[in-house]
Amino acid sequence: MKRRNFFKFAAAVPVVAMVPGLSHAALAGASPKKILVVGGGMGGAAAARYLKLWGGNAVDVYLITKDASYSTCIQSNLVITGAQSLSSITRDYSTLASSGINVQQNKVTGIKQEGAQVLVSFSVPPKLHTPSQYDYVILSPGMGPVPDSIPGETRDFSLSFWEGSKALDLKNALDHIPNKGTFVISIPSGAYKGSLAPYGRAFAVADYLQSRNCKVIVVDGHTDFVSQKNDFIAALQSFGSHLQQTPNKYNYYTGRTIEYYPGATLNSVSLKSKILHTNLPINFGSTKDGDIPYHAANVIPPQKANLDFAPALLEGGSFAPVNAQTFASTVTGYSHVYVIGDAAFLPLPTTPPASVPKSGHAAVDEAKIAAAAILRKIAGRAPETSLVISAVQYNAIRSTSAHKGIYAHAGYQWDQAHDSWVASGGFLGDPSSTKDQAAHISQEIYSQGLTWRNALLADAFGR
Repeated sequence: MKRRNFFKFAAAVPVVAMVPGLSHAALAGASPKKILVVGGGMGGAAAARYLKLWGGNAVDVYLITKDASYSTCIQSNLVITGAQSLSSITRDYSTLASSGINVQQNKVTGIKQEGAQVLVSFSVPPKLHTPSQYDYVILSPGMGPVPDSIPGETRDFSLSFWEGSKALDLKNALDHIPNKGTFVISIPSGAYKGSLAPYGRAFAVADYLQSRNCKVIVVDGHTDFVSQKNDFIAALQSFGSHLQQTPNKYNYYTGRTIEYYPGATLNSVSLKSKILHTNLPINFGSTKDGDIPYHAANVIPPQKANLDFAPALLEGGSFAPVNAQTFASTVTGYSHVYVIGDAAFLPLPTTPPASVPKSGHAAVDEAKIAAAAILRKIAGRAPETSLVISAVQYNAIRSTSAHKGIYAHAGYQWDQAHDSWVASGGFLGDPSSTKDQAAHISQEIYSQGLTWRNALLADAFGR
């Protein structure tokens, strides 16, 4: 699918009134099934919405959220640079509540399945009309920092700024950087939300701080850009950065505005002296190579599923293993518990094992698949077999000096023969080509991305 046609499609996300091949009459039973959705982000909101939209009166849907509203990470760079307000990426749950979904702010502290019922405990006693046991539960808690993964950081990871709601906090930190100051962004080597997002943030911040002659330093745990390499190199060059090599053959990009250092390990943080301690063979003006002084920093820590209330679902790993077709937990005794979004591990046939990329768009698609699987199970039908996930990412890399964006899209489909997800195409840009980079970094993409974001939020939250 060509980029232009894809965005036309994505801008008008179709809302199907019922599960394909399944009528409301087929779902009718003696009493409505009780289904709890935990997590009020993109995946959780979409799961609750489509369960009620497709299930109608055959299901009672309950949505547990930690806050009264949700601010997405999608295009939060526009808030950080002042191009848009926080309200542009924030949605409340009023439309979901008006559709018949029972929305409640609370925190789940435990989950246990007994027979065909899932018992749930809460930190605050739930309202009288909110039960403590359910027929099915969908968990979409997202992911968060691995505790104590960065020596020197605070327990609440004061430099993370990775939730959409923290966008204004990072903007405030940037606004207090002095002229010719330094901003550092550190990217972990493992999974995190939006694989391209940290790179997009680095460029957006560089554009924002350029008028103050500030410098942005990117410390990347990967050995190279995870995707869109030539596009990001073109972006580096647009800021005047160029390739350098140390005597020991270490390659990096340096320049007056933005520098990029791949293959880096963040050893620790000194919050009081504002220094990131890395393994880089570069002197940044400190007494020790690899020590990077900063005025503001965005340190993205290693991530894991936010499933502290249900550690059994992780089976000792960082993310929850699930049935690739339905997203039901594969842990023995939890067949009525489903995990979607950033918290789930969706297997790809790779060595070593990898998962479908974690993104808001993917979470919405996964929510629909899980909702349909549960409703088909209630109706005594087999799960759907024609399943697709779109892992779309869009980043504004310039919103101050100009309006320019970069996009990535990868499609995945469920492979019945191998019970896994396989890549089915996309338009990530041609990694072997250095031609026509302007086609991948443009004002057109910037504008299309705004339409895509708003359509995706509407698909999840109903507005």
